[in-house]
Amino acid sequence: MKNIIEITLNNKKEYLNKYNNNRISKELNDYILEECKTIELNNDIELHIDVKFKINDNEKHKLLDMIRENYGSSIREIEILLKKIYLLNILMILSGTVFLMFYFISSNIPVISEFILIIGWILIWEGIYNILYQSFKNAINIKRRKKLTNCKIIFNNK
Repeated sequence: MKNIIEITLNNKKEYLNKYNNNRISKELNDYILEECKTIELNNDIELHIDVKFKINDNEKHKLLDMIRENYGSSIREIEILLKKIYLLNILMILSGTVFLMFYFISSNIPVISEFILIIGWILIWEGIYNILYQSFKNAINIKRRKKLTNCKIIFNNK
């Protein structure tokens, strides 16, 4: 099943980034991502762009490329972030394990050993939780952006 995201553009300023004419505007990007949240992940997406101004074929192709590049670069950014988060969480788990080993060594010192035990378990818990939660959350974001990168884009001139 295909789901259609309707976009109406009244002028070029609505889709061009005000600082870089080779990027789509933040508002357009945010709108498309918000509309994607209502679409099931397994469904295909179509963008129907209703253009209310004169646009030539080169500008259409440029807009098409800008949309695809926008979400493609977003995927790469999320993947880099995921790698860094994964490494940080592995370090948290290893640190927690080290704290637990210190707990067994210092078990004869009551207050300090309990403090070390709590810190160790918190680090392990947070590391595992973040790996599971962040990877699931970002997998959804990556899948949505891949659908947008490969979606069919139809222009309607009026």
